[in-house]
Amino acid sequence: MNKILTVEKLSVSFWTKQILNNISFEINKGDIVSLIGKNWSWKSTLIKTITWIEKKYTWKINKKYSRIWYVPQKLTFDTTIPLTVSEFFEIYHQGHKHDIHKYLDIFKASDLLEKQIAKLSGGELQKILITNSLLCHPEFLILDEPTAWIDTIWEEIFYGLIHKVREKFPDIAILMVSHNMKMVYAHSNKVICLHQNCYCTGTPDEINNNSEFENIFWDYVIPYKHTHDHKHTH
Repeated sequence: MNKILTVEKLSVSFWTKQILNNISFEINKGDIVSLIGKNWSWKSTLIKTITWIEKKYTWKINKKYSRIWYVPQKLTFDTTIPLTVSEFFEIYHQGHKHDIHKYLDIFKASDLLEKQIAKLSGGELQKILITNSLLCHPEFLILDEPTAWIDTIWEEIFYGLIHKVREKFPDIAILMVSHNMKMVYAHSNKVICLHQNCYCTGTPDEINNNSEFENIFWDYVIPYKHTHDHKHTH
C-alpha cells in the first residue's frame, strides 16, 4: 500500500544502442532515494522515462502518485529583471501568502522574500525552489543534482533541508540525482546506481558491499559513517 512507483524490467534504446537494460526498482512513501552514476550514465533519461513517458513497451511502470514536482539542476534568471522571491511565488501561488510564510519558516528563509531571485546564492535558491515545490503538495519530489552549484557548506545545509522536509512531510518520496557518495550514504535509505547499461539498487549498506558497484565506482567511494536511521514505520 505504501508503494508510489514500481518499475519492472525497464529497457530503453536509442536506435540500435541499448542505454538502459532490464531495470527494476520500487519507491515507497517516505523514501529518500539517491540516483548515482558517472557522466553519460543516462540518469536524466531514467528520470524522464519514469515520470513523463506513458507509452507501454516491453516494460511496466506503475504510478501510484497523482502529484509530482521536478526541480531542475539549475534555473537561470534574467538579471536585468528585478524579480523578487515574493513576486516569484506570486506567479505560482497567487493568494497563498500565509502558506508561503509557513513553508519558508520551515527553512528559516522568510528573510529572503524581498531579495531579487537573480541575486540569491546557490543555497538560498535551493531553499526557494524546494519551498515552491512543497507549496504544490507533491507526493513525489525529484531533485536533479540539487547540490551541483553550491559549495560544501551549503551542501551540508541542503541535506539538512531534506531531513526537515522528511520530518514535516513524512509521506513525500524524494528522488535525488547526486555525485557525492558520502552524502548519498549518509542521507538516503535507497540507492540506484547506473553505469552504461548496467545497474544495481539497494540500501546504502547493500550497495557498498556490492562487488559490481565497487568495480565501477571505486574512485567515487569515500569512507563513511551511516549515522541516520532510515527505518520506516509505514
